[in-house]
Amino acid sequence: MQLPFRLSLFLPLWLMSLPAHAQLQVWGDYPPVPRAEAEGVQTGLQDLRQIDPLRALERFNDTQVQIWLKKQNGVTDRVLSGVQGIQALATRLRELDSAEKLQRQHQEKNVSMMSGTTTPLAASHRRPSFKPSKEAPVEFRTKEALFYTYSGADKRIRLIKQNLSIGSEQVIYLTNAGERVAQLLVSPDMKKIGMLIAQSDGAMSVRFVRMENGELLPDGIHALVVDEPDDVSLQWNGDSNALLYSRNVHVGEFKKSEIWMHELDKPEKFDRAIIGVDLRASTVQALKLQPSESVSLSSIIGTSLVMLSIAPADEGSKRYFYTPQSDLKGLATKWKPIAVPADKLQAVAQVGDALFLLSNKKSQQGEILKLPLSSSATQLQLNEAKELIKSGNEKIRELIATKSSLYWTTEANGVNKLFRFDVNSGATEEVRLPVKGKLSHLAADVATDRLSFELAALDAVVSIYAVDAQGKITDLTPVKPEQAVASSTASSSSKSDTEANKRPSVLHKELSVPLADGSALRVRLSTQLGVEPGGEHPVLLRVSTIDVPNDDIYAQVWAEQHGIVVDMTLRTPSVKKETKAIDPADDVVSVANFLVTQHYATPKTLVAEELSVGNSALIRAVMKQPALFAAVSIHDVASEMPIEKRKLQAMKPTTSKTPYNDLRAGVAYPAIYLTANEATTSPPAWMSAKLAAALQILSTNKNKPILLKTFSSTNPDDAIQRTAYRWGFFFWQLGEKKWMLSPSNE
Repeated sequence: MQLPFRLSLFLPLWLMSLPAHAQLQVWGDYPPVPRAEAEGVQTGLQDLRQIDPLRALERFNDTQVQIWLKKQNGVTDRVLSGVQGIQALATRLRELDSAEKLQRQHQEKNVSMMSGTTTPLAASHRRPSFKPSKEAPVEFRTKEALFYTYSGADKRIRLIKQNLSIGSEQVIYLTNAGERVAQLLVSPDMKKIGMLIAQSDGAMSVRFVRMENGELLPDGIHALVVDEPDDVSLQWNGDSNALLYSRNVHVGEFKKSEIWMHELDKPEKFDRAIIGVDLRASTVQALKLQPSESVSLSSIIGTSLVMLSIAPADEGSKRYFYTPQSDLKGLATKWKPIAVPADKLQAVAQVGDALFLLSNKKSQQGEILKLPLSSSATQLQLNEAKELIKSGNEKIRELIATKSSLYWTTEANGVNKLFRFDVNSGATEEVRLPVKGKLSHLAADVATDRLSFELAALDAVVSIYAVDAQGKITDLTPVKPEQAVASSTASSSSKSDTEANKRPSVLHKELSVPLADGSALRVRLSTQLGVEPGGEHPVLLRVSTIDVPNDDIYAQVWAEQHGIVVDMTLRTPSVKKETKAIDPADDVVSVANFLVTQHYATPKTLVAEELSVGNSALIRAVMKQPALFAAVSIHDVASEMPIEKRKLQAMKPTTSKTPYNDLRAGVAYPAIYLTANEATTSPPAWMSAKLAAALQILSTNKNKPILLKTFSSTNPDDAIQRTAYRWGFFFWQLGEKKWMLSPSNE
C-alpha cells in the first residue's frame, strides 16, 4: 500500500525531529521544536491520516511556541548583528529615503508633529518643484503612544497606533484607494485626531477619529479648496470642539486666503470665516486681509502659543500675531501683535527654544535676531529679541530651520552663499557649496536634521544636494543614463569635484524572457554605469505583483555595491477557461534560468526576494529548483492552506500543492531568510514559522542558514532596518568580503 504524500514526506521528518533540532556548523544549534502529539487531518486517500509533526507551531499564542519564537529571533539577531556592513547599509538607505522625502515635501510642512499642534514654525519661502510623496509617512507621539501612517501592499494608507509601553499596534484608520494622509493633528484634550486627506482627484477633506478606538466621527470638512495639501493650516481651538483651517480660493489674479472655523457636531454649511478679506468686526480690524495676502497658522513648539502670519504676495514685510491656544475662540480670539509692517520682518523660524527673525528694519541687507522662548511663555515681545547676525555686504534672503540648525542664504552679484548656526554649540559657519551659483527650493526635514536644496551653477547646470547637522554635503542629483554616458566619455582631468562626488547613476534596460508556456515576460535590469553583466556581480531578483518604479532608491543602493537588480512583475492569471493557467513559480524559475544561461548571474551570485506580501511564487520556485539560488528572502509567506480552508476540505480528496507540501528530505536548499509580522492574519505568521522549522530540519546543507525573524512593528524606519538585515544576509551568503561574519559570531 502506497503511503499518502504528506505521510511519506513527514514520517522521516518526524523521526529526524526526535532530537528536535539540527546542528549548525558555524553558530550553534537551531532552537528545539516544541513537543506536541502527532495530529492529523483526514484525506480521501484510503482514509489514512496525514501526519504533520509541526502543527503545534500553528498555536502561535501558546507559551512554548512563543518561547521557541523568541529563541529563533535570538539566533537571527545574533547572527545578523555580526554581519559587517549592515549598519552602514542601513545608514545609506535612510540617507536616500530622507533625501527622497526632502525633495518632495513642502518646506513649511515638516511631518514631525507634536501633540496639539500642526507643524513646527518654519520660514516662508518659495514652493519647490518637487511633488509631495504619496507614501511619505506622517507621525506624532504622545506620552503613551506613537501614531504613524503606513502604506500597505494594497497602496492604502493605514493610521497605526503603537503602544509605547508594550509595543502592540492597532490600525485605527484605513484610507480609501488613491487617498493619502497629508497632515495629522491631535486635539488639546488628547481624545481626537484631525486628518487632512488628499484624494486621488486632487480634492482635500478633513476627517476626525477618536484616539482611543479609531471611531470615525460623522462630521468632517469636505469642501476644502486648496492648491496643495501644504497650503492648509489646521489648528484646534482651546476647547477641542472646533477646528480652525485655512481656505485658499483664486479670485481674479489674486489668491484669496482666509481662516475658517468648523465646530464639531455641526453641519459644514455653518462653517464661517474668522480671519478674512471681507470681515469688518472691530475685534479683527488689525487682521483684515488684502485680496493678495496669504495667511497661515502654526504652533510655537514647546509653548502653548499659536502664531498667525500674514504675508503679502510680493516680498514685502509680513505681519505676525500670537495667542495662547486655550484662547482660540473664533471671532472673539484676541490676537496680540508680534510684528507690524513697520517692523519689516521678512521671515520667522523656530529652532529649539528660540525664534529667529529676519528683519530689514536697520538695513536693507537684513539682520537675524534671536528671541528666546520658555515653556511658560505667555507673551512675545519683539523688543526682547537680540541681534545674532549683523547685516553685511551681502543681502540675507531667507531663513530655514531644521532640528538643531538655522540656515540662511545670502546673495551678492547673482551668487548665493549658505550659512548655518548650530543652536547646541552656538557656532556659526559657512556651508561650503560644491560650486558657485544660485540656491533655490530649500527644504528642511526636522526629523532627520537635514536641509536639501537646488544649486544652479554658473553654467546653468542644476544639481540637488543635502547637508546634514555636521555640515556634510551629499549629492542627490538623479543622473539620467544619457548624462552618465556623456560624463564617462569625458577625460578624468576635466571632471570637477562635484561630478566625482555624485552618487552613481543607475542605468535601466529591458529584457525579454521566454517563459515555459511559450510566451515572454519583460523584466527590467538596473545597474551602475561601468558594471557589465558577466556572472561575477551580485544579482538581486525582485519578484512583485506590481511594477516597481524606475527611481526606486533600493535599486540605487544595491547598484552602489556593484550589483545588478532585476525586477519582474508576476503575470495576472487569465480569466479565459481555455487558456492554460499561469503558474507564477514557473515564471520565476524561467527568469532565474534566463539570467544564468545568459551569463547575467550564476547560482552562486543570484539572490532573490519577494516584495509582495502573502505570496508563494518565489518559495515555490525554490522548491522546484533549489540549486538556482544562493539565497532568498520572503516576508509573510503563504506556505500552505489556511486552517479555515483546511477544515472545510478535511473530508475531501485534495491534490493541492503548496510550498509546505513540496518540501522534500535530502535536499540542499539555499540560504533562506523568512520574516513575518505577528499581527498579520493573511497569511498568519505561523506559516513562516512552520516553513522555517521544516527547512531547518530537512535541508542537508547546514552551512546554508535558515533564519526566521518575527516582529510586530510596521514603522517605516524599522522597515529600512529590516531591508538592511535582509541584504546583509544576501551579501554575507554571496561571500562578499565587506560582509563577512564577525569572528565573535563564527
